[in-house]
Amino acid sequence: MSDQVPSHIAPLFALLPPNARQLLEFGHNGGALAQRYKQSYPATFYQGLAATAQEAGAARAHYDMVHQANLDHVGPAFYSYFAQADCWIFDGTLESLRDPWRVLANIRKVIAADCSVVVHVRNSQHWMTQLALNRGAMLYGEQGTLSKHQQRLYTRASLMTLFAECGFQVVGGRTLDDAQPPSAAVSAALHQMAQLLGADPAHTLADALPSHFLIKAVPV
Repeated sequence: MSDQVPSHIAPLFALLPPNARQLLEFGHNGGALAQRYKQSYPATFYQGLAATAQEAGAARAHYDMVHQANLDHVGPAFYSYFAQADCWIFDGTLESLRDPWRVLANIRKVIAADCSVVVHVRNSQHWMTQLALNRGAMLYGEQGTLSKHQQRLYTRASLMTLFAECGFQVVGGRTLDDAQPPSAAVSAALHQMAQLLGADPAHTLADALPSHFLIKAVPV
């Protein structure tokens, strides 16, 4: 693993249940989160999930066990197998799911009442994302393409709706602001864009500042 630990690892770690029996993580970031957690709670059985054999091989050294499966295609037996997990962790991987509603709804069917889902997601309303998309209509979270890989674009509001519709309540989290603040020219453009769309410019600019969201949700 690289010596450079991603900046979101420490606050993401803080959202995980302490001294868990089992954890299951999708997206391993070089094993940084698993390594951080196992340093504090070595007895926890920390499992990873990889979509391909290549990813599984790269992740194997950082977890107690690595499973290879594509969440877009697994059936009920997969979720039942991990029903004992204290926390399901999506570290930058929720965006790539074809149907996150189906995945979260299936987790809700098996997750225990005292367990949780923790996610780290990019804020689609962040000003750098808006510049990259270069489409004013994307300001309020419509789906688009950030790269050659199809990714969903999440806002604070759309994440709250997603979890609520799948039977979860958001109980914790924070924002990350790991990029430079927008220039005066970008701020002015966002202000103008908000006015054209009939939105509150101050609220729009506030939504554009966080680069990522960290969210913890529990079943209701």
